[in-house]
Amino acid sequence: MKFTSTRIPVEKAVRVSVQSVEHAPQIETTGRRPHAFRYRILIENTLDTGVLLRGRKWVLCSKNGEIEIIEASGVVGKAPYLKPGEEFRYESYHLVNGITHAKGAFFGRTDEGRWFCALIPAFELKPDT
Repeated sequence: MKFTSTRIPVEKAVRVSVQSVEHAPQIETTGRRPHAFRYRILIENTLDTGVLLRGRKWVLCSKNGEIEIIEASGVVGKAPYLKPGEEFRYESYHLVNGITHAKGAFFGRTDEGRWFCALIPAFELKPDT
């Protein structure tokens, strides 16, 4: 029996870059997570087919060993469809309790029905001291 993958290798998938990360004290926080950080993400379809972004997963690892995993459908409440060469930009934020490293991935399907995973480069959320 021969197995044929219907996934696109990560290195050939949609490209994701972190455009900026900034401490955002104007965003309301909680006592448990008193620091807010705004980040801007650029998602580029570098494939020769259209793609539909279906979900995301974030992994936040704090310096004190706490790990938070966030999984959700879509991207900021949307399911962006990108034609070849198109981009999608968005802004969101994370609430943290101290120095934290964030990384993750977007998941989606191409017009041909192939799944892909696009890695979000890791970045640091470091409150002002």
